[in-house]
Amino acid sequence: MPDDAAEFDRALQALLDRYPKERVLAALQQRPLRPGPKRKDDTQILIRMGRIMTWHRDLSERAAAEIVTRHIPNDRRSVIDRIRKGFAKDREYYLRAGKVNEIISLTMAGKGGTPTAENPDGEPLVTLVLPDDATLEAMFQDLRSKLRAECILTDKDPIVLIPDLGKIEVNKSQLGRILTRINPKHS
Repeated sequence: MPDDAAEFDRALQALLDRYPKERVLAALQQRPLRPGPKRKDDTQILIRMGRIMTWHRDLSERAAAEIVTRHIPNDRRSVIDRIRKGFAKDREYYLRAGKVNEIISLTMAGKGGTPTAENPDGEPLVTLVLPDDATLEAMFQDLRSKLRAECILTDKDPIVLIPDLGKIEVNKSQLGRILTRINPKHS
């Protein structure tokens, strides 16, 4: 590495000897920066993890991260660790977002309907004023018991069973639809 630094210094000095400093600086400022690695947006996966942990309280964060990354081929260890660490950074937020997601899903399943208002993109709009965590928990447990709902972990995705309605699969394509406009962190 010291040889690289010395070689870089020699090349830079040769460049400055050949061209004025202002011209070199202007040329460097005009060049676009090379983009770094893309940032990973794991928000939907982390909310999905919160949904699973809403149903299965005894599940470890590692086990939940393994469940939500099952669709990733090959070696998923680094992804599992990234998801687990991301969840741990803001655990309360993702648990609350997952619980709100499940409350909405159960409420809609209980009423047997779908939202009627739609935005220009065609996605359902839901407006919800969020209460405190204790009230959210009480609402979830009440809906869960009224509907006799149960979440079962399968080899693919978790499945919510509601005896009177059949089953509702909780999959990636449906995950963010209902809650894309809700941010429980800012309630």
